[in-house]
Amino acid sequence: MSGVPPHLCGAVGEAPLGGEYKGEQSVIKDIPDEAKERIIGQPHKDMKTREGTHAFLAHKAVLAAASPYFSAMFDAGMLEAEKKEITIYGVETDILGSLLDFIYSGQLCVTTESVVDVLVAADMLGVHGAVTVCTNLLAEVLTPWNVLGVWELAARIGGCGLLVEQCTAFVEEKFLEVVQEDEFLALPESTLQQLLASEDLRVAEEIQVLSAALRWLDYSPATRRSRITSLLVHIRLPLLSPTRTARLVQDVSDLSLRVALQVLLADFLRKGPGRRVFEGRGRAGDCRPAFACSLLSNSISEPRRKARKMVYAVGGFSRWIGARWSDGRALCAVERFDTFGGHWTADSSLHQARSGLALTTLHGEVYAIGGGWVGAEIGRTVERFDPDENKWEEVVEMATPRYHFGCCEMGGAIYVVGGLDESGTELASAERFDPLVARWIPLVSMTTKRAYLTLTAAGGRLFAVGGWNESSGALNSVECYDPEIECWISVPPMTVGRASCSAVGFSGRLFIAGGRAPPPHDPEAPAISLNSVEVFEFVIGKRTGGGQEAVCGSWSIGSSLITGRCEAGLVIL
Repeated sequence: MSGVPPHLCGAVGEAPLGGEYKGEQSVIKDIPDEAKERIIGQPHKDMKTREGTHAFLAHKAVLAAASPYFSAMFDAGMLEAEKKEITIYGVETDILGSLLDFIYSGQLCVTTESVVDVLVAADMLGVHGAVTVCTNLLAEVLTPWNVLGVWELAARIGGCGLLVEQCTAFVEEKFLEVVQEDEFLALPESTLQQLLASEDLRVAEEIQVLSAALRWLDYSPATRRSRITSLLVHIRLPLLSPTRTARLVQDVSDLSLRVALQVLLADFLRKGPGRRVFEGRGRAGDCRPAFACSLLSNSISEPRRKARKMVYAVGGFSRWIGARWSDGRALCAVERFDTFGGHWTADSSLHQARSGLALTTLHGEVYAIGGGWVGAEIGRTVERFDPDENKWEEVVEMATPRYHFGCCEMGGAIYVVGGLDESGTELASAERFDPLVARWIPLVSMTTKRAYLTLTAAGGRLFAVGGWNESSGALNSVECYDPEIECWISVPPMTVGRASCSAVGFSGRLFIAGGRAPPPHDPEAPAISLNSVEVFEFVIGKRTGGGQEAVCGSWSIGSSLITGRCEAGLVIL
C-alpha cells in the first residue's frame, strides 16, 4: 500500500484474538433511530465511492460527518460537491469497504495482517475512530521485533500520540531484546539518540547501552563513523570499566571505526578531571573530542533511573544488644542489594576490617578507603572491588592515614580531605587519586583542620562542609576547592556549627541537613543531633588578579527534618 514502510508491509504478528479484532465507534450512533433509518434506509444513496473497478454507495452527509477529508471534499465550491461519483486513489478495495462499513455501523474488523494498511488508509481519509481501533490493536501485539516499525509508523501519523508513548515505553522496558533485532540497525540517528538519552532504559549495566550504540555504528561504518561523538555523549562513560570497555571496542569489526573509538575513549580518560563534551569537528569522519574546562556533570556519573543498581554495604562497626563498649568490633563483611531482585546477599569480604572508612565508586568499581580499628594500622590503605571478578584487591595507599574524613568522586578522580590521623589529631590535608597513573597526588591543605566533615561536589567544585576539631568544636565554616587553580576558597559560613552533617549539591545549591553540635545554651554539654536544614545558593565569580575565584552566595534556613540526625545519608532522586 502507498505510504506504508516496506518493512511493515504484511503483518505485525499473529492475530491474538481469533484472527481479527473488533472495534466499535460509530460516527452516526448518536443520531435518533428514526432519522438514522431515513438516511441509511434510502433506496437511492446520493453518491458512489469508487476504488478501481469497484463502487460503493454512500451518503455525502454521512461521510462528511465522519471524516474531515470528505467534509472538505464536499464543501461548497469543490468539484466533488456536485459529482455523483468520486474516485478514491491509493486505498485498496477491501480496506475502503471496511472503513465505509465502520462509518455506518461503528464496527471494524481488522486482523494483525491488515492493521497497518487499514491504519494508513484511516489516517489518510481522516476516519479517526478507525485510527483508534487500529492503534489499540497494535499496542496489544507489540513485540521486540516489530515495535520499532510500529513506533516509526505511529510517529508519522497524526492522532497516534498514545501509541508513540506505548512504543517508547515498550522499547525502554525491552531494550536488551529490541537492540538484537535487525530493525534496530536501521534506526534513524535521531531516534537512536532519543533512546540512548533515556533515563528509563531497563538495563543491568551501562556497558549494555554502549554495546548497542557500537553495534549500530559497526553496521554501516562508512556512513556512520562521523556520528560517534553524537552517540557517545549519551553514554554514562564514568560508569564503565575501562577494561571491559576496551574489550568491547576491540570486537568492533571495522578497523577505522575501532581505532577512532580507542583514541576517543583514551582521550576521555586521559583528560582526567576535565569535563568531556563531545563534538564532531573538521572533515567528515574526524571524531576527535573537544573538551570543555568545567568539570564533568553529575548527571552522567549516575546510573539511569530504571537501570539495575547494586547497593553495597561495606565494613563499619557492630555492637550487639547488651554488649559492653569494648565488645564492639569493626567489620570486614560486605553485603549487596540487587534493586531488580529486591534482596540482600553476602559478597566477598574486605581484606581488612574497617570502621570510619569512606566508600566511593570510580569507573564501575568500588573503593574502600582508610578507616581501621584499634591496634590495626590500616588508615592509609585502600581496597578496590571489581564486580566482574567479585573480589577485593589492595591498591596504592594514601600518603596520610585517615579516619572519619571527607571523600568524593568528581571528574574521574577520587578526593579525600581532612579526618583524623592514627593519633586522633584532626587533619587539614587533602589528596586526589588519579586512576590513570594509579597514585595519590597531594593537594593544597584546607585552611581549617576538620574531622567528621562532609565533602560534596557542586558546580565543578568541591565543598568541605562543617566538621569538628579540638580547638573550635563543631564548625560552621565551609571551604570550596577549585581543581583548575588548585586552591581552597573561603565560602560564607553556615548559621550553626555542624559535625557529621549530610550534604548534597545540585543546580548551584548546597543542601545541608542535620549533624551534631553542643546545645547553644550550654557549649560544654555533650553534642546533640540537629534537625535543622540550611541551603546555600551560590555563583562562581570571575577570577581576581591573583587567579582566585570568588564564591558568592547566601545561606537560608530550610524546612527542618522531623527527626534530628547525624552521620546520615542525603541524596537527590
